[in-house]
Parts: sequence; C-alpha cells; structure tokens
Amino acid sequence: MTQLDTTNIPQHIAIIMDGNGRWAAEQGKPRSYGHQAGVDAVRRITSECTRLGVKYLTLYTFSTENWNRPATEVAALMGLVLTSLEDEIFMKNNVRFQVIGDIERLPKEVQQKLQETMEHTANNSAMTMVVALSYSSRWEIVKATQEIAADLAAGKIAATNINEQLISEHMTTSFMPDPDLL
Repeated sequence: MTQLDTTNIPQHIAIIMDGNGRWAAEQGKPRSYGHQAGVDAVRRITSECTRLGVKYLTLYTFSTENWNRPATEVAALMGLVLTSLEDEIFMKNNVRFQVIGDIERLPKEVQQKLQETMEHTANNSAMTMVVALSYSSRWEIVKATQEIAADLAAGKIAATNINEQLISEHMTTSFMPDPDLL
C-alpha cells in the first residue's frame, strides 16, 4: 500500500470474469467451485475498490456466448447470480448496482432480483458496480444501431446527424466513462 499512488486511482476498472471454471478443474474441483470462488473475489474487490475511491467497477460476468454452455452450468450460474446479490456488500460499501446486457434472456426470477437490487441501491454513491450479464459488445452495437435506425425512420434525426457522439449516447454503457483499466 505504501507504493500505491492514491492520487492516480482509476475512475473505472473493468474485469473480465473468465477462467474460474478452468481454475477449479485444475484444483480437482467442480466448475461451480470456481464460480463461487469468483463471487468471493468480487466481494473483496468491491470493498477494496470502494476504499480506494474507484467510481465504477464493471464485471463482465456472463457473455452472450455463455448461453452455449451446458444447460446445467448455465442454470448453476443463474442460481449464483440470485444468491450472490447480497445487500450487505452494496449497503456496507455504499455501492450502487447496475446491469448491462440482454436482460430479457435471463430467467424471470433473476430479472426480478436484479431489478430489486438496482432499486434498493439506487441512492448509494461511493461507487457504481456494473454487472454485464448476457452481454457482448456486438449485442450492444446492434442495439444502438437499431435505436438509431428507428429514430432515422421516424424522422427524429437525419443521416448526417449520425456520428460517434450519437452512437455513444445510444450505448447501454453511456451512463459511465470508458474503463481506465481492463
């Protein structure tokens, strides 16, 4: 900690949560053991990021490609989402919770728990944790493009108005700065 420059803390850290299942297999444990270890790591990371003054922590946890995993593993991961969204970690650390991704693909009970957690933590202000579920950058680009095309067809914008700024405004990540550290 003495070597850490606290005047140069990233405002937005993004983590790709990958390899937990492989790590568990290397330990001779089931893949679910690795996923649970990932949740434990997120708890520690959340507390530390909040303590250091990080404003946004994005966790890329379940990509759209993950739907191709075996149904039992997907079900276990969805169950882990339900059990790991504990108010304690958010309220204790004053963390606001947000989700990005194709949430409509998630089981209804997971959608409901995500919504409840977002509502319950909406006024927290120390840090925003963003969890990417059923997310991919391609999905986000398609979604933004569809919204812009609809605005264009409705006459709300002209083709000449389409630029980087307009596209950025239609991204699901528009509410936060780009990551400083991935």
